[in-house]
Amino acid sequence: MAAAAYSSIQPLLLRNTQVTLMLGVHRNKVWNRVRAGKFPTPIKWEGMTVWHRKDVENFVEALAG
Repeated sequence: MAAAAYSSIQPLLLRNTQVTLMLGVHRNKVWNRVRAGKFPTPIKWEGMTVWHRKDVENFVEALAG
């Protein structure tokens, strides 16, 4: 039962690989969009580049209209 509870936990911070998997695009597409101001800007956390999950989810929802 405890394993089932952990499997439903969603990370709040996403690494580049997780973002590209969520969106189904290549990492270069993500970074090109960040530079163009068309995708949320990541943050640095303990030396890692990460995105807030909610920022990515809001971006996808905005695409849907």
